[in-house]
Amino acid sequence: MSSEELKTTFCEKIKKAFSLWYAKIPFAYLLLLIVTYHYGRGGELEQGIVVAYSTLVAIDLSTKWLALSHQHLVETGVPEERITFIDRFNGIVLAFNAGKINSPHLIKGFATKMALFYFILMATRNVGTISKLASLEELALTFVALNELLSILENLRDLGNKRIGVLINFVQAKMDGKMK
Repeated sequence: MSSEELKTTFCEKIKKAFSLWYAKIPFAYLLLLIVTYHYGRGGELEQGIVVAYSTLVAIDLSTKWLALSHQHLVETGVPEERITFIDRFNGIVLAFNAGKINSPHLIKGFATKMALFYFILMATRNVGTISKLASLEELALTFVALNELLSILENLRDLGNKRIGVLINFVQAKMDGKMK
């Protein structure tokens, strides 16, 4: 490689490294906050909370896929009363092919929920530290977890389980009662 080619290659790599800086800087900051959160207190509790919330988000996204599959099957003419769980599961591929489900949207949804979780958790932790309100972080965690539960229940309702509306109303009432 000549010195001119080396110079050109080096300049291209520098340009590429600085491209999308407006997205890379917030991402790097988020990563810093996550690492600080995980290792700053060093407790197993924080890791357990993150695993539990990640699991809730994964269940939420899975039930959303099934609900979108169910919707696609109904739209293609399959009678709703004849759709089984296996049909819904197999219908995920059909919904993907029809464009009802797409990977970038789901990855963005997961990443957004996790980022929001960390921001809420770190903000309430810092406000709690400043104001000496230890329960503020617990309240935020409860709200975020209940919100995920509500989303899962709504997805199950969209899967065709109409009776689950009673449970959705119960969870909403509990959330409203806790937030007052």
